[in-house]
Amino acid sequence: MQRSRSLARDTLQLKAALLGVALLASSLVSAQESVTLERIRSTGKITIGYYSDAVPLSFQEEGKPQGYAVALCNEVVNDIKSSLKLPSLTTESVLVGSTERFNAVREGRVDLLCGPAAVTLAREKELSFSIPILVSGTAVLLRTDAPAQFRDTLEGRPATANPLWRGSPGLAALQDKRFVVVSGTTSETIAKERRDQLKVNAVITPVSDSTAGALEVREGRADAMLGELYVLLNLAKQNRDKLVVLDRLVDVEPLALAMARGDEDFRLQVDRTLSRLYRTGQIAPIYEKYFGKPSANTLQLFRVLAVPE
Repeated sequence: MQRSRSLARDTLQLKAALLGVALLASSLVSAQESVTLERIRSTGKITIGYYSDAVPLSFQEEGKPQGYAVALCNEVVNDIKSSLKLPSLTTESVLVGSTERFNAVREGRVDLLCGPAAVTLAREKELSFSIPILVSGTAVLLRTDAPAQFRDTLEGRPATANPLWRGSPGLAALQDKRFVVVSGTTSETIAKERRDQLKVNAVITPVSDSTAGALEVREGRADAMLGELYVLLNLAKQNRDKLVVLDRLVDVEPLALAMARGDEDFRLQVDRTLSRLYRTGQIAPIYEKYFGKPSANTLQLFRVLAVPE
């Protein structure tokens, strides 16, 4: 099972490479002088936003920001110190919730959002995004003792050409089921869209964070949780006896770092750092710390995502 999941993830990443490449061209455009970089220069401080409960991507440990996205942001900060010749540049870390994270960026309270942010056209109307930091997707978490018909329906068995929740009589297994999602995430949007498409009366209940959602499922107060793949895998790992993540994904999505819209020079600075890490292979030890040793396919994907100098 673990091997098949790893192979599925590698295949997912390679298939999604072109989706990430579509974001590259926009990062090559440089416009007016960076408002963000000028603010950083004048204040001697850069402000990053991070999440408390998105392990292993962005989380709080002993009062400090940790995680894969945070580690990448730290690399960006180091490069900004060098490019602006500000060795004493300080980093202020701001804890943001799922419902306020994008407002914090729009309002200038956060210079760089160091957490998993799925790139959507709606969000690009108000924010800018880096090249992808990870290709992920929306997955499903449920109890290990969930009814077989419910699990089979979510996994698309028998196999069909259609995505999650398709097929009859399997749809009957979704009636009156309660799904939890973290409020303000793409998982919430996707869950509601699928419910309406399939015309089932499943209940979609927002929760404050992923740990709260996993607890609802573990204790039987919810039937399943939709969420970011790597976050759910970590939660299942912590609750091996009770929780499992299904192999089948609801969708595939690139995750990126969010920043203020229209500040192309600042985005170029961020993309330059990420591209250096991807191109040189320096991304490998960072990735390994949070997800395990990257496969050859994963490293190749990073090289594809890197913007040439």
